[in-house]
Amino acid sequence: MSETALGTVVGNLAHAAPHRAALKCGTDTVSRAALDQITVGVVIGRRRKSKYD
Repeated sequence: MSETALGTVVGNLAHAAPHRAALKCGTDTVSRAALDQITVGVVIGRRRKSKYD
């Protein structure tokens, strides 16, 4: 069985359906696209501010 990096999985899900929720906590929701942008920024060391910060 091969392994896939978590960031790759998030990116693939974001491209498949960016508007769908990736994370939910009560009434707060983070879309797949927003989560992808957050993880990309962390991986390359240039995390951008988002409305979730």
